[in-house]
Amino acid sequence: NLVLKPAKKVNPSCRVIIKYPNWYEAYQESGYNTETQPPMFDGIYTGTETRDPDHSMQHLPRYGSYSLMRLMENISPGKNGGGWIDPIQGIHNLAYYLEQAHLTLFAKGRELTLFCYTWIIDSIYMPPLGFELEKLDQILGELGGPFGLPVYEPHHAHGEDHLYDYLGTAGIALEPTHVFPQTDRLILLTAGSARDEKILDRMKDHLSRGGDICITSGFLGAMQEKGIGEFTSARVTGGRACAKDYSIAGFGSVFTGEYYGRDEVLLPIIKHMTNSADCLIALRRNDNSFPVLLRNRYANGTLYVLAVPDDYADIYRYPGEVISTIRQYLMSSLGIYMEGGSKCGLFLYDNDTIIIESFTYRSTRIRLHTIGVSRLRDIRTGIETGPVLQKGDESIFEVPLQPVFYRAFKLVRQSAPVRT
Repeated sequence: NLVLKPAKKVNPSCRVIIKYPNWYEAYQESGYNTETQPPMFDGIYTGTETRDPDHSMQHLPRYGSYSLMRLMENISPGKNGGGWIDPIQGIHNLAYYLEQAHLTLFAKGRELTLFCYTWIIDSIYMPPLGFELEKLDQILGELGGPFGLPVYEPHHAHGEDHLYDYLGTAGIALEPTHVFPQTDRLILLTAGSARDEKILDRMKDHLSRGGDICITSGFLGAMQEKGIGEFTSARVTGGRACAKDYSIAGFGSVFTGEYYGRDEVLLPIIKHMTNSADCLIALRRNDNSFPVLLRNRYANGTLYVLAVPDDYADIYRYPGEVISTIRQYLMSSLGIYMEGGSKCGLFLYDNDTIIIESFTYRSTRIRLHTIGVSRLRDIRTGIETGPVLQKGDESIFEVPLQPVFYRAFKLVRQSAPVRT
């Protein structure tokens, strides 16, 4: 009544586009409605502006420049015009500003809008952004369609605020969607997924067909008195455990490795019946341990329960062995995962191309585990590298990364001819 009707009355051929900012979890409190508004407008636009978490009051994790673009593309296929970034993120670190741009385009944003003219004219932001866009031109045309583990975010969902952005920054390739995914891949359900009143029926159908699901402790708590007991004996107790030592499961019921973090992590205590679930990763204290990752069998599928720290950024404080094991289990259906580097992102495309990005301030080195891949081809340089280790069909590649930088590769399958 206040925007669309008056605009169309003055100019019936005008196009009115609604721009959705990058605070997805707060839409319902801020006047945005992704269910009813997009069909009313001639198009939508995605705010991929994020914030430096150490210097901003807004909780907008950096991975959100990628994930929100993917979510809005799934909500309005073909109507999502592009991504909108601003330089507030780059006040303390210029690389953050450039990162907004390339994450937007990693997500296949159709165009990039820079907010706003008076902020960026004659500024330090434009020369490096021009350089960055020229470098992106060398790889974007080689990338296929983005994909990853589906994260179910129904319209108006609210719960573990931006949790999947923290998991994406920790190296789990994700694809947010507002409809329950019809896929044979593992599905991630967070507290926001509990908004769906039919979620337990959908879970049962997916698991019965042989699919896997990972639920977070937030989802478990939200569904605790609503029938989740059919799938798992796990229960959120309301207590907390604080420690920095971990164990990872080996054969049978015995932990085979002990690993140590630099900082303590505060986790919700999840109880489960002995022998009803496998504790794959545990947080340890003297004479006790608490699940970080549980595995349950249900019907023809597997249900994982992931304990989420009170401070989601504590996910980055897990030892490399712990975060790598979480990736290994949750990404098993994708045939690829990273070892090491708790703040490295992995972006997957349906034509066997990938991007690996460092979100850290230091040079790092990760190991990429793949199935059926013989070589990695650097898309920008064409240089091919072989694996440092092979175990059957699994090939492991070592990839060095510079701080806040990315590399793009083509996965060369074993049957592909050697490039000379």
